[in-house]
Amino acid sequence: MRKKSIILLVIAILCALSIVAILTLTVPANLDKTPEVKQPKDENLIGTEGLVIVTGNFASSRLLAETIQESCGLPLILLNQDPETKKFKTVFLIQGTDQVKSFEIDKLKDLINSSKYKGALFIGNDKYLPEKYKNPLERNLKVYRLDDDDWLLNAEKAEKLLKTKGILQKFKSHYMLRQNPRQR
Repeated sequence: MRKKSIILLVIAILCALSIVAILTLTVPANLDKTPEVKQPKDENLIGTEGLVIVTGNFASSRLLAETIQESCGLPLILLNQDPETKKFKTVFLIQGTDQVKSFEIDKLKDLINSSKYKGALFIGNDKYLPEKYKNPLERNLKVYRLDDDDWLLNAEKAEKLLKTKGILQKFKSHYMLRQNPRQR
């Protein structure tokens, strides 16, 4: 009886060793490492590298542009309309809170085509930024447009396009305050 117990014990040990050997050969050695997750490539998502924002100096378009600038640190080209003639005459290049340069409107093309920019994000439809100012590009720059009439939708699109969270929420809080000044 004792021999039978020993034989069964040896068989159990051999089975256990066989299972361990099989598992060792079939399970990858890097189980302790976190697998690399590859993000899907989406050509519609651009990030912020080398991008410049361009818009007219109107409340909604400027508010969205400044929200994006604050969130992403992008330079902003702001077209300023003469209040009397309603023509765009001045362009402001804003590169932070204390870095503002003023140019005549005919320099817009040179500013956007500057070799340091890889793309331009135009904010606003023709009421905010006339079409003739959206096409001053001479070289192969990528052009992106946020030109829906719904400014919250434009902010949502900007957040996705630029892969930057918080743009919609920041814009929404500023935009709603502007829409309802009594809430201030």
